[in-house]
Amino acid sequence: MRLEGASAITVPEDVFYTAVGRSLGWSHLRSAMFDVEDRGESVNFRGHGDGHGVGLCQLGAEVMGEEGHSYNEILSFYYPHTQLGVSAQGLSWVKLGSERFDLLTTQPELDRSVAAIVGRSLREAEERTGLNLQRRVTVRIYPTVAAFRDATGEPGWVAASTRGDVIRLQPAQVLGRTRSLPSVVRHELLHILVESKAREATPLWLREGLVLCLNQDHPAASSSTSAPFSEIERQLRSPANQRELRAGYAAAEARVAALIRRYGPPAVINWLSAGLPAGLAAH
Repeated sequence: MRLEGASAITVPEDVFYTAVGRSLGWSHLRSAMFDVEDRGESVNFRGHGDGHGVGLCQLGAEVMGEEGHSYNEILSFYYPHTQLGVSAQGLSWVKLGSERFDLLTTQPELDRSVAAIVGRSLREAEERTGLNLQRRVTVRIYPTVAAFRDATGEPGWVAASTRGDVIRLQPAQVLGRTRSLPSVVRHELLHILVESKAREATPLWLREGLVLCLNQDHPAASSSTSAPFSEIERQLRSPANQRELRAGYAAAEARVAALIRRYGPPAVINWLSAGLPAGLAAH
């Protein structure tokens, strides 16, 4: 845009738009999609939209957030009369029952064989922990990776997610191509068993490390880490990025594996409810 007065200046349109918003407020020039009409003593701006043509201005949303508005209020401002939801809603689920768990799927013919995998994985998880599952579990298989991401909030590289007694899986066909489906299912069942015994104060590194170690079909080569328990706990609870989270899991597995070699699986599993030995708790 070329602005003429006592002198003249040419500025990029987006710079002008941002300057107006920051100076006068974002409600005046609500998007960069506008025409300018010179009326002599005044200039008229006529446009439409609220940002990038999809109804939401990133800069305006940022300002609303800085003013303390919640995400619900911001979305309601830009998208009135709409309802928040995810694409995983509205799926038609079919229940494939078993004595100890329910398998929910939208593709029963494709996923029927998964029931046998869940049953076998449950027995293996109980044998490895020495614990018995006291409640009924639900295993929900999503038809697409996108539906899994939308329903769980997990990134695509996460194979499964467990909330309470509900295990949520990516499509069985996807897991069958890229990972060992029995190992993924057993991992989630181990989580449920470990959490059923853990106290609220049980550190996350112990819970996660136990699941990783107990899910190994064959003990991994000995590894060690010098990271203190407090740092591993931080990496698992508030990682800066995916790389740090993976490092936290690896460190937790290495630490727990060393404890299992020294004290034996039953003793380490018992710490879930009994608490860490004084020497470890102080470390």
